[in-house]
Amino acid sequence: MNPDPVRWLARCGGADAPKVPWALWRHYPEEEYTEPGFADATVRFHQGRHFAFWKIGPRSSYAIRDHGVRDEFRGDVLGRPAYLNRVILEPSDWRRLTVLDPRAGWQGQVLRSAAVIAAAAPPGTPVLMTVFSPMTQAKNLCGAEALADHWRHARSDLIHGLEILTESTRRFVQALSSLPIHGLFFAIQECGDPVIGPGYAEVCGALDASILRENAYALNLLHLHGRIAEFDAFTGYPA
Repeated sequence: MNPDPVRWLARCGGADAPKVPWALWRHYPEEEYTEPGFADATVRFHQGRHFAFWKIGPRSSYAIRDHGVRDEFRGDVLGRPAYLNRVILEPSDWRRLTVLDPRAGWQGQVLRSAAVIAAAAPPGTPVLMTVFSPMTQAKNLCGAEALADHWRHARSDLIHGLEILTESTRRFVQALSSLPIHGLFFAIQECGDPVIGPGYAEVCGALDASILRENAYALNLLHLHGRIAEFDAFTGYPA
């Protein structure tokens, strides 16, 4: 049975809700580096807890490892990976990025894990796939300090890179269309950055929206991370 998005949203709003909808999610820092480990850990965490939805949450590097990013878990209390290298060293490097095949490499591994996880969800329980915004991917390719510098002084190069990352992400979301996925958990971290945040939505809003609209999901959730600049600019997102 497919979840009814309208009914699910009504329950979240308090209408016709026998109990308060709730959900939890976490990282699996040791298991995330193998396809079966990640799928098994995610299913085991969700099973039997009667969450309102399941969230598939691979580590933040999954969309960019095939660009050459290396990362590993080093004990972060929140389970986040440590980035070991920077792929983008100069503004011109943004123009060397290529669109990735979502069914190959690390993204392909996550797709296959997502298929296992989504198939294990109870009937009627929505499943959301975590997708990191192109700007968040960009930060992890070059580092926060360099990203702010390129935003100030090499905007055209950076935007070219963001467009490539957007197309790769759109293709990944397209590949999700054959799975019982019901929405995206779309994570943006740089909307709270003191340099990038004030103009983020103006520059990146259309790119982000193109990803969120790709499969016309009814249950997209928007995660705005940090102290948000210009919060109202995000109210038009399809989420």
